[in-house]
Amino acid sequence: MTFREAAERLGADPNPSSIGDLGRHPRQRRARTAVEHDPTRTAVLSAAAELYRNRLLVDPEPLTYLAERGFGKEVVEQAQLGYAAGGELVPYLAWRRLPAHAARRAGLLDSDGRERLAGRIVFPEVRDGEPIWLIGRLLDADSQDPRYLGLPGVKPLLGWEEASRDRRGTCLVEGPLDLLALRQWGVPGLALCGTGPSPDTVAQLARWDRLYAVLDADAAGQEATARLVDLLGARVIPVALPPGIKDPADLAQRPKGSELFRGAIRSAVARRAKQGLAHSQGGLRAKSSANG
Repeated sequence: MTFREAAERLGADPNPSSIGDLGRHPRQRRARTAVEHDPTRTAVLSAAAELYRNRLLVDPEPLTYLAERGFGKEVVEQAQLGYAAGGELVPYLAWRRLPAHAARRAGLLDSDGRERLAGRIVFPEVRDGEPIWLIGRLLDADSQDPRYLGLPGVKPLLGWEEASRDRRGTCLVEGPLDLLALRQWGVPGLALCGTGPSPDTVAQLARWDRLYAVLDADAAGQEATARLVDLLGARVIPVALPPGIKDPADLAQRPKGSELFRGAIRSAVARRAKQGLAHSQGGLRAKSSANG
């Protein structure tokens, strides 16, 4: 059973919650922030993403890291990943005749001119062909800096445009590397970039009939899944990964990672169907007892 077949088997939600009845089509009511309408900000984000993308393609260190994590060149290019080597953005913006102060306002540069995402693999969130936000993952495992660091401001759901093509169901993961794994397997997905979705993010998630929650297999991930179930109800289907696997990105390194992931989805669907049958039978028994 494919992912989409699993979503169809569960069927559409007959009673969407009020917070989720926000429209059914990806072209309607797009999730956008006010800063996205600033053409100068868009220009510097596009320039930075282009610089970082070109750097990644010729830098062996981030390419080796991604390859060791199980990610091929095709999906890396498809996702438009980049690498911020540091010290290159200001001269590149000058060459593109773009103001450095706009890059500082966008959060690409610190007040002293240093690149915020230096030393990180950069994941852009692209909508309508333009990056609206960037988040970077450190390569240096020994660094005391945060593993992930995004630009300031509103944190969007990653993977929005692709996932919005089908509102019947999508997978929900924590990090950008998890989303990259889904893309490599051809599975629609969204990345929270954390475990604490805002009320606006929850409202956006409610647009999908089914959310297959594949958050990290740790206490924070389990707590976040439980909160999503409380907020969004039966549309959230918790998915348990195989023992010893922390997240979808871990599966990307396995020879049969895609098969294992799809098997976890099938098991989650089967559990939900079994729970629904048990609930239905319990209701019938209660009604029979009430009727004497």
